[in-house]
Amino acid sequence: MGITECVVAVRELVSEVQRGDLSGIEARLTAQVAALDVMFRELARRASVNMGQYMEATEIYLRWALKAQSQSRATMETLAEIKNPRQVAFVRQTNVAMGRSR
Repeated sequence: MGITECVVAVRELVSEVQRGDLSGIEARLTAQVAALDVMFRELARRASVNMGQYMEATEIYLRWALKAQSQSRATMETLAEIKNPRQVAFVRQTNVAMGRSR
């Protein structure tokens, strides 16, 4: 994909988001979760293959696997937040010491 095509794709995504259509972002986040899961599984597999013989390689692969897993979790949280936004509560506080409301 060339730079011109990238700019067009970004502009289209921005327009969709501005119209309230988050389906493109949701699709990208879902694909990202799947890719990170594949990375986690492969890196964990490689760590287990090296376990017992090459501890340094095992440690490196495990560290990368856990980073991929952590990133996957964060991406899933972002996706869940987009799909189910939290309710925001505005609470009026009272300053009891001064006897006044703020």
